[in-house]
Amino acid sequence: MMQREDIGRVLIKEAMTRQKWTVSEIAKELGVTANSIWRMKKGTINPANDKLLILAEWAGHDPAEVLLRRTREQAQSNAKRYDIQRMMNQTIAAKFDAKTFARAQSSVESTAVAGAMSTTELKQIRKTMRWSQRQLAEQLGVAKNTVTRWEARLRKRIPAPVERHLRLIVALRTTISR
Repeated sequence: MMQREDIGRVLIKEAMTRQKWTVSEIAKELGVTANSIWRMKKGTINPANDKLLILAEWAGHDPAEVLLRRTREQAQSNAKRYDIQRMMNQTIAAKFDAKTFARAQSSVESTAVAGAMSTTELKQIRKTMRWSQRQLAEQLGVAKNTVTRWEARLRKRIPAPVERHLRLIVALRTTISR
């Protein structure tokens, strides 16, 4: 059975072996760059669903079964993200009484739009809270370098669970300071 991160890698290798094609030939047939095929072969990226179906067929797998497997794995991945958010909330909730936590959480849920936090807003929140990048990283459970990359706009998007977690921390601190 193929592992989630191995889908592209396994199918590329099997298709190349079965069809006796080079990276350039398979790239040309799929309509992608050779660099994309190398990245799929290394497992750093996965092919889009349309490419996945073609690769599955070339590799001798049932395309429907491969697509179904990917869909299941994506659902499991989404469930894991939800679990991470739940654990983050439980960690914060343990520090505050239930009423304060519930009030802050409802405030965050009603105002936050997932993926809407800009890197500029992240930096403003950090400065308002008088946190260093390291302190913010500790609050969010990420590496300091991640915060640095967000603020330098090297990473365009702040993940929704991290955004909600940060907004919840800020809401709790605001609620308590009133």
